[in-house]
Amino acid sequence: MKRKCELILISLMMVSFLVGCNDDKSVNDHYVSIQLEETLFNEDYEAFKGMLKEDFQNKEETYKKLKGIVKDSKAAQFTKMEIIEYDNGEMVLVYLTVEDDDIKISDVKVIPEELTETFKGLIKQN
Repeated sequence: MKRKCELILISLMMVSFLVGCNDDKSVNDHYVSIQLEETLFNEDYEAFKGMLKEDFQNKEETYKKLKGIVKDSKAAQFTKMEIIEYDNGEMVLVYLTVEDDDIKISDVKVIPEELTETFKGLIKQN
């Protein structure tokens, strides 16, 4: 438990530093993920709900699932990804990283056809 608190604190300090040094929206998006993890760790359902879009479906069920994942984990890794959807049905997953105050692509994966429907469902929710 102490180790998990230390990791969260270090992560928040690092992201606070990055946000202060860089006004790039991508870094701020990353901070939202850390805030999400913090609400789950602190078991703060109200803060969790406050982070979600008003029309977000199954808030309580999602919170319980995620809280279970956090409870059974000792550490978390945050990865920034973007999905590119082409009109021919192909989809690409782009992994991004901050390097020298710039956003760089660290990897690109073509999403297999059997998974594209899953990703399309997520995209339509936004």
